[in-house]
Amino acid sequence: MHSDYIIRAASREDLPALEELLRQIDLFPAEMLASMMGDYLDDPDSSALWQVAMIGESPVALCYCDEETLTDGTYNLYAIGIHPDHQGGGIGGALVNDMIGSLKERSARLLIVDTSGIAEYEGARAFYEHLGFQQVARIPGYWAEGDDKVTYSMKLDV
Repeated sequence: MHSDYIIRAASREDLPALEELLRQIDLFPAEMLASMMGDYLDDPDSSALWQVAMIGESPVALCYCDEETLTDGTYNLYAIGIHPDHQGGGIGGALVNDMIGSLKERSARLLIVDTSGIAEYEGARAFYEHLGFQQVARIPGYWAEGDDKVTYSMKLDV
């Protein structure tokens, strides 16, 4: 299902609706959201970026990245999730591209993302490759026995 949406920075007021979104997409436990967003919400100079895609007053997707400690301009895309009713309509790609634009404004030079190597994550890997990420590493058995960690990266300073 495709609808018109807007992408904007997440706000404290979004927390209840984003927690409900997380219950729908099973990305990570909804109870973790407030603490994960704490620094971003409390510190205007936070390196974290949280963005949401909104349809009307409802968030249908979220995207979170933060700068990697002890690096020069490397960010990690820690989470992206789209409500199942809105997957496949371009919202995820638009969210990541908007995030990339924000990172370039911060003079970020590299964006990385980790995912799983199991068959259920083939769609995620294809999504990142479609957006222009390159697979740069695979750690066998990282998440669990038989579940590799697959790392992608994208240069932002070109």
